[in-house]
Amino acid sequence: MFAGTFWEVQDVLLEDVERIEVIRGPGATVWGANAVNGVINIITKSAKDTKGVYVEAGGGSYERGFTSARYGGQVGEDLSYRVYGKWFDRAPGFSPIGDANDGWNQGRGGFRMDWKAHCRRHHHVPGRLLQRRNGETEMFASLTPPFVDFSAHQMQVAGGNALVNCGECWTISPTGWRKFITTRPIGIGGMRSSRTGGRSTSISSTGFPWESGRK
Repeated sequence: MFAGTFWEVQDVLLEDVERIEVIRGPGATVWGANAVNGVINIITKSAKDTKGVYVEAGGGSYERGFTSARYGGQVGEDLSYRVYGKWFDRAPGFSPIGDANDGWNQGRGGFRMDWKAHCRRHHHVPGRLLQRRNGETEMFASLTPPFVDFSAHQMQVAGGNALVNCGECWTISPTGWRKFITTRPIGIGGMRSSRTGGRSTSISSTGFPWESGRK
Protein backbone atom coordinates (compact mmCIF):
# COMPACT_ATOMS: atom_id res chain seq x y z
CA MET A 1 0.00 0.00 0.00
CA PHE A 2 1.33 3.42 -0.98
CA ALA A 3 0.32 6.43 1.12
CA GLY A 4 2.76 9.03 -0.14
CA THR A 5 2.78 11.65 -2.89
CA PHE A 6 4.76 11.89 -6.11
CA TRP A 7 5.77 15.50 -5.47
CA GLU A 8 7.85 15.72 -8.64
CA VAL A 9 4.75 15.26 -10.82
CA GLN A 10 2.62 17.87 -9.03
CA ASP A 11 2.91 20.64 -11.59
CA VAL A 12 0.32 23.15 -12.82
CA LEU A 13 0.52 26.37 -14.79
CA LEU A 14 1.49 29.13 -12.37
CA GLU A 15 -0.85 31.48 -14.24
CA ASP A 16 -3.78 29.18 -13.33
CA VAL A 17 -3.14 29.38 -9.57
CA GLU A 18 -5.60 31.59 -7.70
CA ARG A 19 -4.08 31.29 -4.23
CA ILE A 20 -2.07 28.97 -1.99
CA GLU A 21 -3.16 28.22 1.56
CA VAL A 22 -0.58 27.03 4.09
CA ILE A 23 -1.99 25.49 7.27
CA ARG A 24 0.37 24.58 10.10
CA GLY A 25 -0.25 21.67 12.43
CA PRO A 26 -2.32 18.48 12.22
CA GLY A 27 -5.35 18.65 9.94
CA ALA A 28 -6.46 15.02 9.64
CA THR A 29 -10.06 15.72 10.63
CA VAL A 30 -10.53 17.85 7.51
CA TRP A 31 -7.85 16.73 5.04
CA GLY A 32 -7.32 13.03 5.81
CA ALA A 33 -4.89 10.81 7.67
CA ASN A 34 -1.75 12.08 5.87
CA ALA A 35 -2.24 15.70 7.07
CA VAL A 36 0.04 15.25 10.09
CA ASN A 37 2.39 18.24 10.12
CA GLY A 38 0.39 20.67 8.00
CA VAL A 39 -1.44 21.26 4.74
CA ILE A 40 -0.49 23.12 1.55
CA ASN A 41 -3.69 23.70 -0.43
CA ILE A 42 -3.16 24.95 -4.00
CA ILE A 43 -6.38 26.43 -5.38
CA THR A 44 -6.59 26.95 -9.13
CA LYS A 45 -8.74 29.47 -10.97
CA SER A 46 -12.15 28.69 -12.37
CA ALA A 47 -12.22 28.03 -16.10
CA LYS A 48 -14.34 31.15 -16.61
CA ASP A 49 -11.39 33.24 -15.37
CA THR A 50 -8.89 31.79 -17.86
CA LYS A 51 -10.53 32.39 -21.23
CA GLY A 52 -8.43 33.03 -24.29
CA VAL A 53 -4.96 31.90 -25.35
CA TYR A 54 -1.79 31.76 -23.24
CA VAL A 55 1.61 30.57 -24.56
CA GLU A 56 5.11 30.70 -23.11
CA ALA A 57 8.44 29.12 -24.14
CA GLY A 58 12.09 29.44 -23.25
CA GLY A 59 15.35 27.66 -22.61
CA GLY A 60 18.81 27.93 -21.12
CA SER A 61 21.87 26.02 -19.94
CA TYR A 62 20.08 24.02 -17.23
CA GLU A 63 16.44 24.42 -18.24
CA ARG A 64 17.27 23.35 -21.78
CA GLY A 65 13.75 23.91 -23.01
CA PHE A 66 10.25 24.52 -21.70
CA THR A 67 6.90 25.45 -23.13
CA SER A 68 3.33 25.83 -21.90
CA ALA A 69 0.09 26.55 -23.72
CA ARG A 70 -3.48 26.96 -22.58
CA TYR A 71 -6.78 27.75 -24.26
CA GLY A 72 -10.00 28.63 -22.44
CA GLY A 73 -13.50 29.16 -23.77
CA GLN A 74 -17.19 29.02 -23.01
CA VAL A 75 -20.17 27.00 -24.25
CA GLY A 76 -23.50 28.69 -23.60
CA GLU A 77 -23.97 30.73 -20.43
CA ASP A 78 -23.19 28.08 -17.81
CA LEU A 79 -20.26 25.97 -19.10
CA SER A 80 -16.65 27.18 -19.21
CA TYR A 81 -13.59 25.09 -20.02
CA ARG A 82 -9.85 25.18 -20.52
CA VAL A 83 -7.28 22.77 -21.92
CA TYR A 84 -3.53 23.01 -21.45
CA GLY A 85 -0.24 21.35 -22.21
CA LYS A 86 3.16 21.73 -20.56
CA TRP A 87 6.63 20.30 -21.25
CA PHE A 88 10.21 20.81 -20.03
CA ASP A 89 13.66 19.25 -20.40
CA ARG A 90 16.27 19.77 -17.66
CA ALA A 91 19.97 18.97 -17.84
CA PRO A 92 21.83 16.84 -15.25
CA GLY A 93 23.16 18.62 -12.19
CA PHE A 94 26.67 18.60 -10.66
CA SER A 95 28.27 15.47 -9.24
CA PRO A 96 31.85 15.06 -7.89
CA ILE A 97 31.99 11.51 -9.29
CA GLY A 98 31.22 12.45 -12.88
CA ASP A 99 27.86 12.26 -14.60
CA ALA A 100 25.11 13.09 -12.10
CA ASN A 101 22.59 11.13 -14.20
CA ASP A 102 19.69 13.19 -12.84
CA GLY A 103 18.51 14.98 -15.95
CA TRP A 104 14.80 14.71 -16.56
CA ASN A 105 11.97 15.72 -18.81
CA GLN A 106 8.25 15.78 -18.32
CA GLY A 107 5.18 16.37 -20.43
CA ARG A 108 1.58 16.74 -19.35
CA GLY A 109 -1.80 17.79 -20.59
CA GLY A 110 -5.07 18.44 -18.85
CA PHE A 111 -8.44 20.11 -18.80
CA ARG A 112 -10.97 21.70 -16.50
CA MET A 113 -14.70 22.33 -16.92
CA ASP A 114 -16.90 24.50 -14.69
CA TRP A 115 -20.64 24.74 -14.89
CA LYS A 116 -23.63 25.84 -12.81
CA ALA A 117 -26.70 24.09 -14.25
CA HIS A 118 -29.19 26.03 -12.10
CA CYS A 119 -27.14 25.47 -8.96
CA ARG A 120 -26.14 27.91 -6.30
CA ARG A 121 -22.50 26.85 -6.50
CA HIS A 122 -20.76 25.65 -9.60
CA HIS A 123 -19.38 22.17 -10.15
CA HIS A 124 -16.04 21.49 -11.78
CA VAL A 125 -14.32 18.53 -13.44
CA PRO A 126 -10.51 18.61 -13.75
CA GLY A 127 -8.36 15.90 -15.33
CA ARG A 128 -4.80 15.36 -16.49
CA LEU A 129 -2.35 12.94 -18.14
CA LEU A 130 1.42 12.99 -17.65
CA GLN A 131 4.62 11.23 -18.55
CA ARG A 132 8.05 11.74 -16.99
CA ARG A 133 11.53 10.33 -17.62
CA ASN A 134 14.53 10.93 -15.38
CA GLY A 135 17.85 9.48 -14.38
CA GLU A 136 18.76 8.33 -10.88
CA THR A 137 22.01 7.27 -9.23
CA GLU A 138 21.87 5.06 -6.14
CA MET A 139 24.70 4.49 -3.69
CA PHE A 140 25.39 1.08 -2.14
CA ALA A 141 27.78 -0.11 0.54
CA SER A 142 30.64 -2.31 -0.67
CA LEU A 143 33.06 -4.69 1.09
CA THR A 144 35.97 -3.56 -1.08
CA PRO A 145 37.64 -0.13 -1.26
CA PRO A 146 36.37 2.56 -1.56
CA PHE A 147 33.53 0.65 0.23
CA VAL A 148 30.85 2.31 -1.84
CA ASP A 149 29.36 1.52 -5.23
CA PHE A 150 27.04 3.45 -7.53
CA SER A 151 24.27 2.26 -9.80
CA ALA A 152 22.79 4.48 -12.51
CA HIS A 153 19.40 3.78 -14.07
CA GLN A 154 16.54 5.48 -15.85
CA MET A 155 13.07 5.98 -14.37
CA GLN A 156 9.79 6.43 -16.24
CA VAL A 157 6.49 7.51 -14.68
CA ALA A 158 3.13 7.79 -16.44
CA GLY A 159 -0.33 8.38 -15.05
CA GLY A 160 -3.47 10.42 -14.97
CA ASN A 161 -6.56 11.26 -12.97
CA ALA A 162 -9.98 12.84 -13.19
CA LEU A 163 -12.19 14.34 -10.52
CA VAL A 164 -15.83 15.38 -10.27
CA ASN A 165 -16.34 18.02 -7.61
CA CYS A 166 -19.93 18.92 -6.73
CA GLY A 167 -21.32 21.78 -4.70
CA GLU A 168 -24.74 22.84 -3.41
CA CYS A 169 -27.77 22.68 -5.68
CA TRP A 170 -31.12 24.38 -5.23
CA THR A 171 -34.16 22.91 -6.95
CA ILE A 172 -37.79 23.96 -7.01
CA SER A 173 -40.50 21.70 -5.57
CA PRO A 174 -44.23 22.05 -4.85
CA THR A 175 -43.38 23.12 -1.29
CA GLY A 176 -40.72 25.65 -2.29
CA TRP A 177 -36.96 25.70 -2.80
CA ARG A 178 -35.03 22.68 -1.59
CA LYS A 179 -31.33 22.45 -1.00
CA PHE A 180 -29.50 19.30 -2.07
CA ILE A 181 -26.00 18.98 -0.62
CA THR A 182 -23.59 16.77 -2.52
CA THR A 183 -20.28 16.65 -0.74
CA ARG A 184 -17.20 16.25 -2.85
CA PRO A 185 -15.44 14.65 -4.64
CA ILE A 186 -15.68 11.61 -6.93
CA GLY A 187 -12.32 10.71 -8.40
CA ILE A 188 -10.31 8.10 -10.23
CA GLY A 189 -6.59 8.00 -10.93
CA GLY A 190 -3.56 5.86 -11.58
CA MET A 191 0.22 5.99 -11.76
CA ARG A 192 2.83 3.58 -13.11
CA SER A 193 6.57 3.83 -12.57
CA SER A 194 9.35 1.63 -13.95
CA ARG A 195 13.13 1.68 -14.18
CA THR A 196 15.78 0.01 -16.29
CA GLY A 197 17.01 -3.20 -14.70
CA GLY A 198 14.38 -2.99 -11.95
CA ARG A 199 10.78 -3.64 -11.15
CA SER A 200 7.66 -1.75 -12.14
CA THR A 201 5.16 -0.30 -9.71
CA SER A 202 1.53 0.49 -10.44
CA ILE A 203 -0.75 2.57 -8.23
CA SER A 204 -4.45 3.12 -8.75
CA SER A 205 -7.11 4.84 -6.69
CA THR A 206 -10.80 5.63 -6.69
CA GLY A 207 -12.87 7.69 -4.33
CA PHE A 208 -16.62 8.00 -3.91
CA PRO A 209 -17.32 9.93 -0.69
CA TRP A 210 -20.93 10.87 -1.40
CA GLU A 211 -23.66 12.26 0.81
CA SER A 212 -26.97 13.83 -0.03
CA GLY A 213 -29.55 15.55 2.06
CA ARG A 214 -32.41 18.04 2.05
CA LYS A 215 -33.16 21.16 4.02
